[in-house]
Amino acid sequence: MTDTVPSPLSLEELEKTARLANLGLSPQRLARFVPQLAHLLTQVETLSTLLKPGSCPGSVAALVEPDEPLPGLPREEALSSAKMEGPYVRVPRTLAPRPGK
Repeated sequence: MTDTVPSPLSLEELEKTARLANLGLSPQRLARFVPQLAHLLTQVETLSTLLKPGSCPGSVAALVEPDEPLPGLPREEALSSAKMEGPYVRVPRTLAPRPGK
């Protein structure tokens, strides 16, 4: 990837976005992300033009198979490897406890 891709996002806008997202990125990392993000946004823009009506030779809907319901697993089989705690499924904690709580 090169740094020659024009950026639709300024360094100041990226700094503000990073601050709002509590990312705590250094100025060096932010500067490195500007061309990377510009490249990504350019690719997304290119892809979005393919999905506009009339821009594709064929219909996008023709590429997608219709949803058809399939039979699911029996409850016993689906829960056979789960750790049960009474009628509930026990799962590992995914979030760290909040400080002071």
